[in-house]
Amino acid sequence: MANRLSIWLGCAVLLAWASPAVTEGQYEWRGGQWVPATRPAKVSSPGEPGKVRSLLDKGQAEQALKAADEFLKNHPQDEACEEVMMLAGLAEMSRGRYYEAFERFEKQIQRYPNGRFLEQLLGKEFEIAEAFLGGKKRIVAGILSLSAEDEGLEILTRVAEHAPRAVAAEKALVLIGDHYFAKGRYSQAATAYDRHLEQFDKSKLAAQVMLRAAQAAYGAYRGSSYDETPLLEAEQRFKLFAERYPAEAAKARVTETLERIADLRAQKVYETGRFYDRAGRQDAAVSYYRRVTKEFPQTIWAKEARAGLIKFGKAGPAPKSTEDKIGAATRPAPSKAGEGKSPAPANDMESRSDK
Repeated sequence: MANRLSIWLGCAVLLAWASPAVTEGQYEWRGGQWVPATRPAKVSSPGEPGKVRSLLDKGQAEQALKAADEFLKNHPQDEACEEVMMLAGLAEMSRGRYYEAFERFEKQIQRYPNGRFLEQLLGKEFEIAEAFLGGKKRIVAGILSLSAEDEGLEILTRVAEHAPRAVAAEKALVLIGDHYFAKGRYSQAATAYDRHLEQFDKSKLAAQVMLRAAQAAYGAYRGSSYDETPLLEAEQRFKLFAERYPAEAAKARVTETLERIADLRAQKVYETGRFYDRAGRQDAAVSYYRRVTKEFPQTIWAKEARAGLIKFGKAGPAPKSTEDKIGAATRPAPSKAGEGKSPAPANDMESRSDK
């Protein structure tokens, strides 16, 4: 019995002596068994994020970026990472590396989609996009300066997607539309404006954006040699705008715009009739001439079409003149000048002239 006890005591001593070397840093004795050791998480010093911000405030963007990256590497799970990631993006902006800043902000939004700095991040992304669309170049490989217009539009689209109801998203959609409008890309402008109206139908900007969308459709018309679909769309848009916002429509002189649209539509129908007239296809020419006099009796093209009908002996009783119907002072007779090219909408987006 004594021998057996001695053997057990010897084993216990050997096990106690050997255990530190075997388990150090890898295992620990817990709950009556050996389990993998739990390593304590690295805890940041409360002053480290403040250090990054302090460097930024002093204009030392490169040092701030280095400090931020070092912090993120050493403390990947620290609760201060969200703020430090934003500070790193701001440091990139301070260095003039706007696209790199955008990429950092995007990574942060992916990691913290509803984070406490989301509104600030979207505002910064909007600022970057606005700069790119305003002509700021993108630095590539630290040397090349390239146009970043496409990147600017991409960023605005991302902003609108991240927070569909946020103020930044509303501003982004308007800026996309305005940019396309200024570039003469009217169909894309109308699409952006329509998206704004879908997401922000109760916005204070709704009337203004609805008017811009109508003007964009109008601007897409290229002349009587082309499809009149943009005119038809613009006409419907302006009518709906006038119905929904009568006061704003009066201020924007929408009635006069609708008259000009009617005039352009009449011109297209009349010139189609003239084409058949020259080709010797009398029946087709008469059909189009009659359409002009019936659908657009108050335009100068109705007078021209009636002359064509008289030539073929197809004219009925002469209607009252345009002047008798609407008054000579209501609006001047439209001119044929400028045919073939759609006029550019007014810069203030409130009125438009086709002269």
